[in-house]
Amino acid sequence: MRNPAGVSSDAAPLLRYRCDGCGYGASRRATPERCPMCGGAEWLEEGWKPFADLAGDLAPLADVDTPLARDAGGSSVFPGVPLH
Repeated sequence: MRNPAGVSSDAAPLLRYRCDGCGYGASRRATPERCPMCGGAEWLEEGWKPFADLAGDLAPLADVDTPLARDAGGSSVFPGVPLH
């Protein structure tokens, strides 16, 4: 794949910006000069969060403080095998 003219190979990642005035969102490598919706110049940087969409999928997993089902029956040398 060819590198287009004027684009460096070590370009910064895309960052998410949100207009402080109207909430318009933009993805850019640098802060936009003005908002195309309201003309405002104040931007809030949301940063680069490549796995943010996946975080919600991990939340409903089991509580980490809850003991495993095999640990409820007592201690054993081998998990799931009772001592007799």
